[in-house]
Amino acid sequence: MAKTKKNLKKIQAKSKQKMDKLTGLFGIGCVAELVLFVVHQFYTRGTGAQMMGAARVLGIMPVVGIVLLVTGVVIHRGEMTGIRPAGVYVSGFGAFLALLGPLCLKVNSGAAGLLAAVVPAVMLLAVVFVLYSRDFFWLALNAAVAMDAIWYWNRFGAIDYLRLSALVLMALALIVAIAVLALTVLSKKNKGVATVRGREIRMMESGEVKVAMLAGHVLVLAAIAVALVSGFSVYCLMALGVMLFVSAAYFTVTAL
Repeated sequence: MAKTKKNLKKIQAKSKQKMDKLTGLFGIGCVAELVLFVVHQFYTRGTGAQMMGAARVLGIMPVVGIVLLVTGVVIHRGEMTGIRPAGVYVSGFGAFLALLGPLCLKVNSGAAGLLAAVVPAVMLLAVVFVLYSRDFFWLALNAAVAMDAIWYWNRFGAIDYLRLSALVLMALALIVAIAVLALTVLSKKNKGVATVRGREIRMMESGEVKVAMLAGHVLVLAAIAVALVSGFSVYCLMALGVMLFVSAAYFTVTAL
C-alpha cells in the first residue's frame, strides 16, 4: 500500500510538472501573439504615421529582447530555485523580440503575419514534446517546418521580391528534413539514440526505429522536393496533413 501511494505521488508530481510547463508555454505564446497582432495592425496594415511609430518601436525591440534573454539566463542559473523555470520563458520571449524587429524592418514587412502562424505551430509542437513520445515529436517537427515552408512557397514563390525568402525557407525545410532523417537512421545503431559530437539525441522512445517512421520522414522530404520543382504544392500540403492526422491518432490511442 505504501509503495502504491509513493508511486501515485510520483505520477501526480510528474503530471503537475508537465502542466506547469504547458501553462508557461501557453502564456508566452499568447503574449507573443498579442505583440504580433499589434505589429501587424500598426506596421503592416497601418497608416503612414502608424508605420513610422511602429518602426521606431521595432528598432528598439532587439535591445529589449537581448536584455530579456540575458535576464532569463541569469534567473535560470541563479540560486532562487523557485523561479528558475521562469528563466527559460523569459529568455525565449527575449529571443522572440530580438528577432521580430530585424525580420520586419530588414527582411519583410509582412513577417509579423507569417510569425502569427508560426507561433501557434511552435506552441503545438511544445505540447507534443511534453505529452507525446519522441517518435511523434520529431515527425511532427519535420512535417510542421515543411508545411510552413511549402505554404509560403505556394503563396509567395511567384512574387519576384518575395521569391528569395520563399527559396530560403524551402532550403531550410529541406535541411531540417535531411537532418531528421539522417539522425533517425543513425539512432538505429544505438537503440533509438543518435550521437552527434558526443551529444545524445533521443529520436525513438521505444529504442526501435520503425519502418513507418522512416517512411514518414521520407514523405516529408519528397513533399518538399515535389513542391519545389512542380505546381503541386497544395497536394503536398494535403499529403502531409493527412500523415500528421493519422500519426496523431495512432500515438494518442497508443498513449491511452
